[in-house]
Amino acid sequence: MALTGKNLKLNLVSAGLALPFVLSYYRNPSPTAFQQAATWLAWAGFLWILPSFSWRLAALHARPALQFLGVMAAAVLISLAILDIPTAYSIATLGALAAASVLVCAGAGLATSNELPQLFAVLCRGLVLAGMINAGISVLQIYQPELLDGSVLAQSLLPGRSVGNLRQPNHLAYLLVWSLLATAMLYQMGKLQTIWALAMSFVMAAALVLSASRTGLLSLLLLVAWAVFDSSAGNKTRRILLLSLLWFTLAWMGSVWWSQASGAELAAQSRIAEGVASPPRWL
Repeated sequence: MALTGKNLKLNLVSAGLALPFVLSYYRNPSPTAFQQAATWLAWAGFLWILPSFSWRLAALHARPALQFLGVMAAAVLISLAILDIPTAYSIATLGALAAASVLVCAGAGLATSNELPQLFAVLCRGLVLAGMINAGISVLQIYQPELLDGSVLAQSLLPGRSVGNLRQPNHLAYLLVWSLLATAMLYQMGKLQTIWALAMSFVMAAALVLSASRTGLLSLLLLVAWAVFDSSAGNKTRRILLLSLLWFTLAWMGSVWWSQASGAELAAQSRIAEGVASPPRWL
């Protein structure tokens, strides 16, 4: 019973970590207020499941990172003093830096914990869940946009490009790349069966095509390069990341064929060609 309760707690934290990426509802004047609140709650939930450790020793081990965050906080305060910046924005930024400091210390405190692999899997499952949900929404935004209500499931306002529930193609692409990496990590740790790892990596690569994000493609190529040149990455991790480029290519070809056959607009082809032909974009 205790084991069942612990697993339920871990799964709830994974779902909580995915929520900020999935929550689409907003109210003016702040279109991201609910997502920010969900993020704070998600990380609070993650801290809730951590085993006990010495915060003082953790802070000593994380001193360089904490010093860096302190410099960032000083820059915020200096900017507030000499520039015309709303005080509320500065306070919010200082709060985020303080929260980052807590998480850095928590990470340092867990460095030698035997529960670290299990907790890392919680984080990875949250990323995979967020990526898969947004990938599914991306497919609907391109192929069946009439099924989206615009509130729970966001609609894309960019012709031929998917945005998921993040409402921005590059943000969607970054999430998909991180989710793809998290899938590879879970597979490497033996927490994901081969068929599921292959299927989910294909879905994420296909959604990356639909986002038409050039920086997303570059990020994928960097992951593939890592898999090629770093043999210590793990065989399963390398397999998923190398196959992701094949999945991306197949999804690209299928999307282009569908676009030509149906006459529907697909932005990926034109944007990638535009980026390749633009030296400033490469820089």
